Amino acid sequence: MTWHTSVAYRAPAPLDLDFVTEVAESLADHSAAATIDRDMQGGSFALFVDAETPTAAAERAVSLVSGRIDGATVVGIAVQSEDAFDAELAQPIYPEVVGYAEIAKLGGVSRQRARQWAANPSFPDPVIETEQGPLREKAAVVKWLDTRNTRPGRPSATLTAS
Repeated sequence: MTWHTSVAYRAPAPLDLDFVTEVAESLADHSAAATIDRDMQGGSFALFVDAETPTAAAERAVSLVSGRIDGATVVGIAVQSEDAFDAELAQPIYPEVVGYAEIAKLGGVSRQRARQWAANPSFPDPVIETEQGPLREKAAVVKWLDTRNTRPGRPSATLTAS
């Protein structure tokens, strides 16, 4: 079975970026990708390995990486099946966002009315500001639409005892 692994490491001395690139290239048979920390003394390698179990995949990945960087200490390992990795990649990185036109369509109202909703303190805040206008997380807008008060007229005043 093929497993996707990620091996995080720390090195005893700062590493050269060219060296880390060479290590990643030496692991090309495993579709390796490398990161390096800002302090140049650590990073990670993501690679695919074939093994019977996740434990065997972790051991193989650690062996491949630590054998190429003298004195490196493995500080983290993650293993997931190739299917789980592919499913994770299929997920969007950012939430779906909507502008006034989409909000109006979701609510069945005009764009002008959608803009009026945005003035309501309970309406979701924008997550992105663009020159074309604010964008809000679609899920938050849908929830707001589902839970808003749609009774006609002004809200009733609450009376307080004096």
